[in-house]
Amino acid sequence: MHRRSPSTTGRTLICEGRSSIKRRASNASISGFVTKVDWQNPHAFIFMNVKDESGATKNIRVELGPPYALIRGGWKKDTVKIGDTVSVTNGALGKDPTLNWVGAVGTTKLTLPSGQQMGLR
Repeated sequence: MHRRSPSTTGRTLICEGRSSIKRRASNASISGFVTKVDWQNPHAFIFMNVKDESGATKNIRVELGPPYALIRGGWKKDTVKIGDTVSVTNGALGKDPTLNWVGAVGTTKLTLPSGQQMGLR
């Protein structure tokens, strides 16, 4: 079931299901299944399958900080595993929405299946 809710900064779509994208202005909150984790320099990446506003599944690339900074923040290589259902809040949308990219800013958080929240920088 899809509901549209009013927003002063733009349209927000709430998808009631296992994965979704919520957009406001230039930030996004996404939920979905992890399909790939790249733990590399200069930035680590998490790839997730999420549903867009039309209900189509998209593979979204979430850019994290560099591995050394993630380790200092409590991350390990296996903090996020393929198949985990995770949520990213306050991610920065790319200027071109066709690129399926979400970046991390200082306030971006990832919620693990356990409910624990991790910073992405």
